[in-house]
Amino acid sequence: MITLVDVLRQSIDELHGRMNAIEAGAVADSRDTLTDAEQATWDELRAEAQAKTDRLGLLVDRGELDAQAGELMARITKGQEKPPTAVAVTEPFPYRTPGDYVLDYMRTKHGDAAASARFTRALADVTTAQTPGLVPPQVTGDVLGIWLGNRPSVDAMTHPNLPPVGMKVQRPHISQHTDVGPHTEKQAVVSQAFHLDLAEIPLASYAGAVDVAWELVQRSSPNALDLIFQDLVAVYGRKSNQSAFGGVMTNVTQTVTWDGTAATLAKAISDAVVMCATNGEENLFPDTVWLGLESYGLLASLTDTSGRPLFPDLGPTNALGTVTPQGTISTVRGLRPVVDPHIAPNAFLVGPADQVEFYETPGAPVQLSVVDVGVAGYNVGVIGMWGCAAVDPAAFVKITSTLLPLAADAPAPAKANGGK
Repeated sequence: MITLVDVLRQSIDELHGRMNAIEAGAVADSRDTLTDAEQATWDELRAEAQAKTDRLGLLVDRGELDAQAGELMARITKGQEKPPTAVAVTEPFPYRTPGDYVLDYMRTKHGDAAASARFTRALADVTTAQTPGLVPPQVTGDVLGIWLGNRPSVDAMTHPNLPPVGMKVQRPHISQHTDVGPHTEKQAVVSQAFHLDLAEIPLASYAGAVDVAWELVQRSSPNALDLIFQDLVAVYGRKSNQSAFGGVMTNVTQTVTWDGTAATLAKAISDAVVMCATNGEENLFPDTVWLGLESYGLLASLTDTSGRPLFPDLGPTNALGTVTPQGTISTVRGLRPVVDPHIAPNAFLVGPADQVEFYETPGAPVQLSVVDVGVAGYNVGVIGMWGCAAVDPAAFVKITSTLLPLAADAPAPAKANGGK
């Protein structure tokens, strides 16, 4: 096989031959000097021959180095051959002498792929895992996942003051009214006794607490105690709101069925309003509709025959997280909409807000905090007492729909706290 070294040597010989031919021509003409043209050609041939001679020297030197490296590696690895399955190297290549390192470096410069791989692996890796002091973890931004303690359903109820003592609220309730009727001269007048009993609303306590390590309190940022207390307050708000509305829903037995379409919505709402006003003791028209997320979404999606939304500005008066409602507040057939994500998502209740009462200890939930010396911690918690009931359940009506299967899919509501 002809190599580059052979080609260079042949080319150099040809150049020298041409130079000798020019000199022989001058001798044949009995001249001891070259003409200007001959001298110029001879100089060009000599320069080209010198350049190729230098290139040849580099190639010869590399071949000698490769041979020396091969002999050196053969002596080092002699007697240490491994089976073919162990050829794969998983550790950095062990250069045993500076000469080994230099030889592989020179091979990489000449394009030797194997030597380049060995030379690269010989360099020690420096990664982030080995230098944690240079890349310390950083916590940035506000705390995510903070719950809001808003209580939309409770906010829409009336809030009488909680009596200072007792474990239940007793509300005077007229169970039988007097009577008035036509009177015939000198005849007995209509007479019916006046009866008044007490409607009772039991109170329930909701509380929660945790034991926070002293070290966490001292070294946390933001402050762990503040965050934990804030979370306890939010959970108290959610639980009391959900349970209060669940109790009201349990006490309500009247139902109007709606097929979930825009064409029959007005009839369903009107029937519910009439039922509330007819069966309620004070014959009050309802003013509020409590909606879960599914019922809110269903109402908001209703359109008329031309495709226009029936409730284009449907904006609940105290939806979770809403501080100031923007734009025109729509009504649901004249009823104030209250959307509450905490209650059953498909709950749909119509009634007068002043007929559902929510009593609560002032300032609830109250913070509890005790230093636990025995374990060097802080016992922090909250507690609140409340009671809720529809004082006139007959003044409320549930609206059910085949698109909102309240009875089948809704979670079981909490038991009512009381009421007539």
